This record gives sequence, structure tokens and C-alpha cells, in this order.
Amino acid sequence: MSDGVKTNQELIDELAAARQQIAGLEAAKTERQSLELALRESKERFQVALRNSRIVVYNQDLDLRYTWIYNPLLGFTPDGILGKTDADLLLPEDAALLDQIKSQVLETGTGRRETVRTIIDGEAYYYDLSVEPLRDAAGEIIGVTGASRDITEQVHARDALQESEERYRLLAENSGDVVWIANCQLETTYVSPSIERLRGYTVDEVMAQPFEEIMTPESLAVVQALFANGTHLEQDKEHAPLRDGTLELEFLCKDGSTVWTETNLSYVRTPDGELQAITGVTRDITERRHADLVLKEQSHALGERVKELDCLYAMSRLREKPGVSLEEILEGTVYLIPPAWRYPEITAARVTIEELEFHTKNYQENLPCCQSAKIVAHGKVCGRVQVCYVEARDSCDEGPFLREERSLLDAIAERLGRITEHMRAEEALRAARDELEMRVQARTSELHRGQQREQVLNALLRLSMEDISLDEQLERALDELLSIPWLPVQPRGGIFLEARDAPAAAPALELRAHRRLSPAALVACRRVDFGQCLCGRAAESGELLFAEPDDERHEIQHEGPEPYSHYCVPILSGSTSIGTIVLYLEQGYSRDAHQEEFLRAAAHTLAGIIERKRVQDALSASEKGLAEAQRIAHLGNWDWDIKANTLSWSDEIYRIFGLAPQEFGATYEAFLKSVHPDDQDFVLRSVDEALYDHKPYSIDHRIVLPDGSERVVHEQAEISHDQNGEPLRMVGTVQDITARKEVEAALKRSEQDLRVLNEQLSGYGRKLEKDVAERTREIEQRRQVAESLRDMLAVLNSDRPLNEILSHIVLVARRLLGGDTSAIYQLGGPDGEFEVQTVEGEHSDLVGPVQFPSGYRQALQAGQPVAVSDAALAFPDLPAPDSGAGILPDFPPEHFPSLLAVPLIVADEVYGGLVLYYSESRVFSGEDVDLAVAFADQAALAIENARLHQQAEEAAVIKERDRLARELHDSVTQSLYSITLLAEGWKRLERAGLLEETEDPLGELGEIAQQALKEMRLMVHELRPPDLEEVGLMGALQLRLGAVEKRAGVDARLVAGDLPGLPAQVEESLYRIAVEALNNSLKHADATEVTVRLQPDLEGVALEVEDYGCGFDAAAATISGGIGLSSMRQRAEGMGGSLSIESVPGEGTKVRVLVGNGRNS
Repeated sequence: MSDGVKTNQELIDELAAARQQIAGLEAAKTERQSLELALRESKERFQVALRNSRIVVYNQDLDLRYTWIYNPLLGFTPDGILGKTDADLLLPEDAALLDQIKSQVLETGTGRRETVRTIIDGEAYYYDLSVEPLRDAAGEIIGVTGASRDITEQVHARDALQESEERYRLLAENSGDVVWIANCQLETTYVSPSIERLRGYTVDEVMAQPFEEIMTPESLAVVQALFANGTHLEQDKEHAPLRDGTLELEFLCKDGSTVWTETNLSYVRTPDGELQAITGVTRDITERRHADLVLKEQSHALGERVKELDCLYAMSRLREKPGVSLEEILEGTVYLIPPAWRYPEITAARVTIEELEFHTKNYQENLPCCQSAKIVAHGKVCGRVQVCYVEARDSCDEGPFLREERSLLDAIAERLGRITEHMRAEEALRAARDELEMRVQARTSELHRGQQREQVLNALLRLSMEDISLDEQLERALDELLSIPWLPVQPRGGIFLEARDAPAAAPALELRAHRRLSPAALVACRRVDFGQCLCGRAAESGELLFAEPDDERHEIQHEGPEPYSHYCVPILSGSTSIGTIVLYLEQGYSRDAHQEEFLRAAAHTLAGIIERKRVQDALSASEKGLAEAQRIAHLGNWDWDIKANTLSWSDEIYRIFGLAPQEFGATYEAFLKSVHPDDQDFVLRSVDEALYDHKPYSIDHRIVLPDGSERVVHEQAEISHDQNGEPLRMVGTVQDITARKEVEAALKRSEQDLRVLNEQLSGYGRKLEKDVAERTREIEQRRQVAESLRDMLAVLNSDRPLNEILSHIVLVARRLLGGDTSAIYQLGGPDGEFEVQTVEGEHSDLVGPVQFPSGYRQALQAGQPVAVSDAALAFPDLPAPDSGAGILPDFPPEHFPSLLAVPLIVADEVYGGLVLYYSESRVFSGEDVDLAVAFADQAALAIENARLHQQAEEAAVIKERDRLARELHDSVTQSLYSITLLAEGWKRLERAGLLEETEDPLGELGEIAQQALKEMRLMVHELRPPDLEEVGLMGALQLRLGAVEKRAGVDARLVAGDLPGLPAQVEESLYRIAVEALNNSLKHADATEVTVRLQPDLEGVALEVEDYGCGFDAAAATISGGIGLSSMRQRAEGMGGSLSIESVPGEGTKVRVLVGNGRNS
């Protein structure tokens, strides 16, 4: 185509050319990548090779500064070397040598290789140094490149080799042994100088001697035979060549004597195994050969003694044979004696012990040569050993006998005496063993019974470790006792415990656990007085009682199974009886002392379980109170087991440290992580001093919370040690003292300011002293402020009335701020009038409602303080009212020319103000205003707490109203609705002319109205709790029961004991619960008799309300959670107590509340 438009073919050609270019680029890229990969692999291999070697490679510029280095040694790093010279890194003399070598390479352009030594950290290192000129692309020298190989080990090895060769040379020349070398023709080629000491010849004389003149002919023959035979073997390739060995040879000395030697031969061979030379070490053994001769003589004598020892040893083996008798030992000993004497072939022997006699066959009476020894057993002669020669022999030490043979004969007699003693003792021992086995069998049987008893007691003890109620523990304990296979009891019985509601003068038992007792027995034995029937008698006397079926002491009779024998076992806590165990026995059972002992132990164990459970319950309540007290006081306790390194914290410590239990490692190290880093050393040092120096541990330190905030805590602890003085346990407390420390810090800052001021004002004379005194008064005032604030915090945390708290605040504010009169105002109506709430001071009668000018009223309402210094100041100098401080010249008029007013902010709103009046003009400082604001904040906090308390009381009133509304709905409203329905029915009957049928509805209507009147009167009486304040808890309950008895026609009784002083809140809660329970009895139980018991308990106070009405299913009621039951349970839990309900359909209901003495409520 024309006009510059390309044809399709041209475009195709250009596309093909572009593709070829792209392919060329791709190939070049691939080739470049391959080269880069090869280069990288080569570099990596080079680096690996250098990294695993002791070679350093480097480059240096013309100034000999390092520009690149790889694989530096001796602790150097590339960053520590680059840019530096050898003078910066090495000693001056070492650096100068390296600079000389490298400078010469730069000057000549020729490389050099040298071995250099450097001293680094006082130790010498040797290097094989190669240095070459480093050139650029144009061939110009731009520095040097070098490689340094560490050859320190090779140099040390070479020096060690030289030293070793010198040492061996000196050893050969100075050793007492002779070292020599000979060729294969036995010609001496070397001999050490010590040869002169051995033979008297010099080295030169020995080297000139032929082999025949060196040693005696006998020794020469041995050597020649050895080497003649050895040479033949060396030539015969099928046999092994000569081997190293040792010869004893006798050499000729220069003085004509001979010397015996021990010669160690070694053979030196060529790499092909051909014998090349013989080396030897010759040592003088003349003294040793003499010693060998003496040893042979002594060996002969020793052989004789060995025969004697063999005799004694054989007697010992004979004695050790199992079951051997004394006769067999004596007979064997007779034949052991002859071989031990010098002439065994003519030796005869005889042994006699008491009536036993044994002798050898060749023994005869009246032999000429005899010796004998007495056999003594248990200090008395009981026999004799006699040895005789049947033929005469030459005299020696004792006739023909040796002195050693006399000693052996005495030893045999002594051993036979000991054997006799042992045999007799063994016979007595066997008799004693038989008797002991009988005793052991009896004791084993007794221990087996004890083990069985212990297993049961351990099972009972394990119950005390389980977190279950006391009644469940008693039931399971009873099951354990009834299931003992070796105790012949029936599977029925019961456990009684002392009734907690019984008076001390008339204690009683109540049945707490039972199995398979008849219904009649459950009713009859539900409660048994001490001293009544067998159970009560056992409890009263503290003695175990066994009763036959017809025992007359069965005072409580009831229908049921045939009577059986049974045990009544008292449960004793110390000497006090707290219950009884009753177990029914199999028919025909007779008393067993062992079983009765076990039952006493079981009862004792059960007593421990009961006491432990009661203590646990009391401890749980105490711990709950302690936790609450710790929360209020910001005080927690901790316990550190030092050996196990476990740390336990109370809940309050977790709150102080801002941690959850699962976030704490429960170790000393985990605690240290929460300590401020700057205080950790101080804490560690204080702990060590307390543990090991017995210093008191009472410190303040900072902690860091997880959110990064800091607190200051005070720790105090005591340490317990073991008998060796090692610390075992550290127990202490932690208190959050952050607020106190802030006040103390402010005081310290003030004291620091004073010290600085003293330093600055020293030398300025009396005027400065006056200023210092003024400053001291200010500091004292601040200290008083800090103490007053602490006292005020204590007042705020107390239960004083609001007016008393506010009066205390204005009194302290007036005293510390120097006011004549102080007052707290409450903001009035829209006109801005402030009403007096409390006032303190000399002119309090002059203080009344205040109408602040609008500007200052707005400032107070905006939360800003107002300061009026002097009414005489000119108006133009007044600051703006909204600036936070100002002067009010005409207020108050004549008595108080100055005042300071700060707002009271309650719940983010202005409640009123704290105003201090001054009878003289005064200029207020910023600290005066800040202090007044602090007092105002305390007053606002007290007012807000009072409001919250009032709101809580109002909420309680509303809650009580709701309850009464429900009661009215459930009782009176229903009755009124029934009356309405009956009235409507009566009207219809009247309109129908059936007046004679209206009599029954009218009667029913009257009954319903009467019942509604009863319930209304009871509820009206309930709304009058002033009885509780006027006559106390006992009187209020008595009045309530009197009203119930009078209005409802129910027999109501009050059983009361001596109660400890109870807080008003606890008395009111107990009263409300009693009233609620009485209402339930009247409304739902159809009860005609109600008993209220209020008595002291081991754990505090117990309230019981018991009726004898229709009863109900307590379990179902607990699940459904009726309003009345929930209300009573909430009241009980609110005062730290517990509520339980016992009810059986048809048998009545008992509501029981148990609460502590209330002192911590």
C-alpha cells in the first residue's frame, strides 16, 4: 500500500524479526543466569573452603587500610577490621614488620612470602603470609591483596619434635641402662656411655671388643644359637621373622667379675621387611637374681606354712557343710592333722571331746613322741587333741616337733573349742527359733487384723479430704463400717450426733445417718437425750456398750424386725462425747475385744472427721471475711514455700497486681517480673538479707501492672527455718500504699525544696532566716495537711453520719487554711441562693444563706474556685469572674473582708460549695486554693457515698414493697376475688328467689373474709419492724408469735438461749426470715403448732422454724425456687450464712438458718 501504510507481509516480517530478537534476548538472559549461578556456586564453594580452613584473605589500599577481608580469625570481625591498618590492630613491632613487607610489594610490584609472628592477647601466633600487588583494569597498583594461613600448630609441632629428640638423647646418655645398636653381623655400632658404669670399659673399648669377649661362654652360646636360628628363619620366607624379646645374659667386667643383665631386643627393618639392625637396652639385674635365690628358700618355708593353713582351711570347709554334726567334724579333723606335720607318713592323731573320741588308724597308746593341747569350750576344758610320731626323729624346737607345729596344734584345739561352742549354741538357737516362729505366726495374724483395721480407718480418713457435706461423709462412713467383711455386722445401723440446738444443760442426740432402719425406728430414735436408752447412755458415759437383744436398757421401744445384739460406740472429741455409732450384729455374736478396740478407733477417727469438717466450715467463713477485709484495706497475704519454689497469693494481691490467677506463674521468679526493674535488685537483696542474715523484712517498692501503670506496695514478712538454720518458708503481707507514697513524695519534694532553698539562702542573713522559718512553717503545714488527709480518709471509710463527716471536713479545712469560719453550702433554687448545710467557727452565727453575684455564681457553677482577698481594692483591678479567681469587694460585708469559695462537684454536677471566711484581708496562694479544692473533693465524696447509701436503702424498700405486693396478690387479693365471686353468686340466687340456698355461700364467704382478715393483720404487723428496735430480736419474735397465736389460732412457742451481741443488720435479716417462714407455715402447711428456736451454735447463731403441718417435697421446692424460699435464701447469704430446709410430706417442715456471730458482717 501507499501513503506509508505497511502491507501485511511487512508487518509479518517485522513481527518475525522481533520474535528473533526476543529469542536472542531470552537466550542471553538464560546464559547470564547460568553464569551467575555458576559464579555464585563457585563463590559459595570458595567461602565454604575458607570458612573451614585457617586462611584469611584480604585487600588493602595504598594506605594499607583494609578494604575487604574474609574469614578473619582470633575473634576479629570484618566490621572491626575494615578501614583500619595493622597498627590499629596489632602490637607496634608486629605492625611495623607487616608494613615493611607490604610497602616493599607496593614499591617493587613483586609479591613476597614470609613466615611472620604476631602477639595477640599475650599469645604468639605464626602465619604463612603471601602478599601480591592489587591492580586495576589498567594495570595500575591500587593496593595489595594477601592470604594469611595460620601455621601456629605446625611451628609448635616442629619445636616439640626438636625438644623430644634432645630429651631422648639426654635420656640415653644419662640413663643407668645401656642402650646399644648392632648390625646383622653382631658388630656394635653404638653404645651409650653408661656401659662404663656397668662393665668398667669405656665406649671406645667396647666398640673395639669382639662379641666373644663381651659375655661369658654360656651367655654367648645362647645369643649365637638365637641369631643362628633367627638368620635361618629370616632367609626362609615361609616362617615368621625374628620378633622382639628379652634375654638374661651374664657379661664380663673389666675387673674380672661378671654382672647379670636383662637385655630387651628390638629389630629394625627396612620398608620391605629386611632386617637392618638390632637395638637393645641392657639393665643390671644382679641384685634381683640374689633376691630370687632368697625367695626360693622362703618359698619352701612358706610351703610348710601353707600345709598348716590348708589344714585350718579344710576344718573351716568341713564346718561349713550344711547339716554337718559335731561327730563328723571331729572325725574329719583327725585325718586332716597328719598331712600338716613335717613327717605325715609317721604322724598319728587323736581327738576326744567329753564322751566322744576319734583317732587315726595308726594311733597307739604310749607312743614315744607326742604333743597335745586342751580343747576349751565356754571357759571349761572339755577335751584334748594329741599328735604323735610312731617312729623316733631328731630333736628340734619341742622334741622332734617344730615351734610352728605347736602353734598349729594350739590353733586346732582352739578352733575345735569354738566349733563345739557354736554347735551347742546352734542347737539352743534352733529351739528358740521354733518358739519364735510360733510367736511370729501369732503376731502376723494380729498384724493382718491390724492392717485390715488400718485400711478401713484410711478409707474413713480419705472421706475427710473430699469436698462433700458432713451428712454425706457420715453416710459414706457408715457404709464403710457396714461393708467390712471380717466384722460380723448386719447391713443396718446409724450414726447420731449431738444436736446443736439442744441446751447445754440437756444435751441430746439426733440421727444424722442411717441404713435400713425401720420407719418406726426412724421416728422413735430421731432424737435421743443423753442418758436415755443405750445410745444416750454410751454418749453420756463415753464407754462402748454391748447390748443383748433382751437388754433392759432398751428404753425406747418400737415395732420392727426381731431385736438383735448391737454395739453403741461413743464418738469422743477428746473427753467430750459428740455422738454415737450404732451397729447391729449377726445373731449369736459374742463380744470380741479386738473388734471392740477397732470400733473405738473407728469412732475416734470419725470424731476427727467431724471436727475437721466443722473447722473447715468455720475456716471457709473466716476466709471469706478475711478476703473482704483485705479488699477494703487493700491488704493481701502470701506464702512462699522456698524449697518447692511455689508462691500462693490471696485474691486481694491479684487485684493489687492487676493479674488473674491463670496469668501468674506462682513462683518467686514470676513475682519478680512484676517488680519495677529499678527496684528488683533492692527486693532481691532485701529477701537475701532476711533469709540468710536474719534481718527483718519490711520494705516498700514499686510494681508494674500489665497495663503499664505503676503502684507502690509495702511488704512485710517472717521466715521460718529448719533445725540447721536453712530457710523453709516465708509468709507475709502486701499493702497498696500508692496514695500514701504520693503524699510522702509531695512531702519529700517539699523537703527537697527546703534543702535547695537553704543552700541558696546561706549567707543572706537574718532576712533569709526569717524566710526559711516561714518555709518551715509551710512544710509543717503540708505535713499536717497530709496527716489530715489520711485522717479524713479514715473518717470517710467509717460509718459516721453525713453531717458528722462534713463537720469534720470543714473543721479541718478551717484549721489548716487559717479561716475564722468555714461552711458547706448546698445550691438552692434558680435564683442561685446557697443554703447552709454545716458550719464551724467563731462567728458561725453570722453565716447564713449566700447570694453570690452572678459572675462568681457562674464561676462556682462552672466548677471554678472564687477568692476574695480585700474589699478595699479598686474595682478596675478586678480580674474577670470567669478566670477562676477574683476579688469581691462588697461581700461579705463587715465581718469577713476575705473569703475562699470552691465548688462541690458530686456526680459531675455542682452540688454546692465549701466557703472559708477570714476576719482580716488575706492574699490566697495557689496552694491555698488547691488545698481547699482537696477538702471540697473529700466533702463531695462523702455526699456521694451518702447518696449511694440512701439509694441502696430505697432500693431495699422497693424490693420489700415488691415482695409485699406479691404476698398481697398471692393471699389477700385471691381471697377478696373469691369473696367477689361468692357475692355475685348470692345475688343471682336472690334474684332467682332461691334465698334458702344462699346460706351455704354466705357461710363460705364469711370464712374467706375471716381468713383474709387474718392474713392482712399478719402483714400489717410485719410492716411494723420498730418492735425490733424497741425490744430487740428476742422481744420482736415473742411479739410476732403472740400475734400469730392470737390472730391465727396457732400454738406458737419460742425457745431461746443466751446469744452474743449481733449487728442490727443480722438481727433484722433473722427476723425477716422467721416472719417469712411463719407466713409459709400459716398459709401452706395447715399447721396448728409452730416452734421457733434461736440459740447459740459452735459456728455462731442458729435459727429454726419448725411446724408440724402437712410438709412438702423439699427437693422439688428447691428446684422450682419459689419467691419466699428465694427471698429467705438471699437474706441468709447476704449476712454470710446458709439456709437449709428439711421437710417430709405428712411430717412437717423445719427451716434452719446458720450464721456466724456477725462480728464481721
